[in-house]
Amino acid sequence: MRTRWSRFHSSGLSLCRKVDRAVARLDHPERGTFASLTNALEFQFEQGADPETVRHLLHALISFARSAALSPEQLGLAEDPDDVFARLSPKLRRAGRTKP
Repeated sequence: MRTRWSRFHSSGLSLCRKVDRAVARLDHPERGTFASLTNALEFQFEQGADPETVRHLLHALISFARSAALSPEQLGLAEDPDDVFARLSPKLRRAGRTKP
Protein backbone atom coordinates (compact mmCIF):
# COMPACT_ATOMS: atom_id res chain seq x y z
CA MET A 1 0.00 0.00 0.00
CA ARG A 2 1.29 3.44 -0.94
CA THR A 3 1.83 6.09 1.68
CA ARG A 4 -1.01 8.58 1.79
CA TRP A 5 -0.55 12.27 2.46
CA SER A 6 -1.80 13.78 5.69
CA ARG A 7 -5.46 14.71 6.08
CA PHE A 8 -6.49 18.30 5.35
CA HIS A 9 -3.47 18.90 3.13
CA SER A 10 -3.39 22.72 3.24
CA SER A 11 -1.50 23.44 0.03
CA GLY A 12 -3.79 21.10 -1.90
CA LEU A 13 -6.91 22.69 -0.47
CA SER A 14 -5.51 26.13 -1.33
CA LEU A 15 -4.96 25.00 -4.91
CA CYS A 16 -8.62 23.90 -5.15
CA ARG A 17 -9.86 27.25 -3.84
CA LYS A 18 -7.57 29.12 -6.27
CA VAL A 19 -8.87 27.16 -9.27
CA ASP A 20 -12.50 27.59 -8.16
CA ARG A 21 -12.03 31.37 -7.83
CA ALA A 22 -10.37 31.59 -11.25
CA VAL A 23 -13.16 29.66 -12.97
CA ALA A 24 -15.80 31.80 -11.22
CA ARG A 25 -14.00 35.00 -12.21
CA LEU A 26 -13.83 33.84 -15.84
CA ASP A 27 -17.54 32.90 -15.70
CA HIS A 28 -16.72 29.87 -17.83
CA PRO A 29 -19.69 27.86 -19.17
CA GLU A 30 -18.04 24.61 -17.98
CA ARG A 31 -17.99 25.69 -14.31
CA GLY A 32 -19.78 22.50 -13.26
CA THR A 33 -17.18 20.24 -14.81
CA PHE A 34 -14.35 22.22 -13.25
CA ALA A 35 -16.19 22.00 -9.91
CA SER A 36 -16.43 18.20 -10.27
CA LEU A 37 -12.68 17.93 -10.77
CA THR A 38 -11.79 20.30 -7.93
CA ASN A 39 -14.30 18.54 -5.64
CA ALA A 40 -12.60 15.22 -6.35
CA LEU A 41 -9.21 16.77 -5.54
CA GLU A 42 -10.60 18.45 -2.43
CA PHE A 43 -11.97 15.11 -1.21
CA GLN A 44 -8.52 13.56 -1.61
CA PHE A 45 -6.84 16.42 0.25
CA GLU A 46 -9.36 16.27 3.10
CA GLN A 47 -9.25 12.50 3.55
CA GLY A 48 -5.54 11.85 3.20
CA ALA A 49 -4.65 11.89 -0.46
CA ASP A 50 -3.46 8.94 -2.46
CA PRO A 51 -0.56 10.45 -4.45
CA GLU A 52 -1.32 8.61 -7.70
CA THR A 53 -4.98 9.63 -7.56
CA VAL A 54 -3.93 13.26 -7.09
CA ARG A 55 -1.51 12.99 -10.00
CA HIS A 56 -4.25 11.62 -12.30
CA LEU A 57 -6.77 14.25 -11.18
CA LEU A 58 -4.26 17.04 -11.84
CA HIS A 59 -3.64 15.66 -15.33
CA ALA A 60 -7.41 15.54 -15.89
CA LEU A 61 -7.90 19.10 -14.61
CA ILE A 62 -5.18 20.57 -16.81
CA SER A 63 -6.25 18.53 -19.85
CA PHE A 64 -9.84 19.62 -19.39
CA ALA A 65 -8.79 23.27 -19.04
CA ARG A 66 -7.01 23.03 -22.37
CA SER A 67 -10.00 21.34 -24.02
CA ALA A 68 -12.20 24.16 -22.69
CA ALA A 69 -9.94 26.74 -24.39
CA LEU A 70 -8.23 27.85 -21.17
CA SER A 71 -4.55 27.75 -20.44
CA PRO A 72 -3.52 26.24 -17.10
CA GLU A 73 -1.97 29.63 -16.31
CA GLN A 74 -5.43 31.22 -16.37
CA LEU A 75 -6.34 28.91 -13.49
CA GLY A 76 -3.13 29.64 -11.61
CA LEU A 77 -1.56 26.29 -12.53
CA ALA A 78 1.71 25.31 -14.17
CA GLU A 79 1.60 24.00 -17.74
CA ASP A 80 2.96 20.61 -16.62
CA PRO A 81 0.74 18.66 -14.19
CA ASP A 82 3.84 16.97 -12.77
CA ASP A 83 5.17 20.40 -11.72
CA VAL A 84 1.92 21.08 -9.87
CA PHE A 85 2.16 17.65 -8.24
CA ALA A 86 5.76 18.26 -7.17
CA ARG A 87 4.76 21.53 -5.50
CA LEU A 88 2.01 19.75 -3.57
CA SER A 89 3.86 16.55 -2.66
CA PRO A 90 5.23 16.74 0.89
CA LYS A 91 7.98 14.25 0.02
CA LEU A 92 9.13 16.06 -3.14
CA ARG A 93 8.94 19.50 -1.51
CA ARG A 94 11.17 18.33 1.35
CA ALA A 95 13.67 16.90 -1.10
CA GLY A 96 13.73 20.16 -3.07
CA ARG A 97 12.85 18.36 -6.30
CA THR A 98 10.80 19.93 -9.06
CA LYS A 99 9.89 16.77 -10.95
CA PRO A 100 8.90 13.31 -9.67
